[in-house]
Amino acid sequence: MRGEGYPVSSDGIVNKVYEYSGIVRDFFKNISGRNSIDNMDKDLILVDVIM
Repeated sequence: MRGEGYPVSSDGIVNKVYEYSGIVRDFFKNISGRNSIDNMDKDLILVDVIM
């Protein structure tokens, strides 16, 4: 698990998900002009499931 401000994880997949979540957040802010997915400060929560 890695949250905002957490140190880099030893799990590379966790780090990639964290990086991509920043890209998604930037999209909502810079392209859509929203501060979140619902434009009401809703948290962006991503879950990595390994099967």
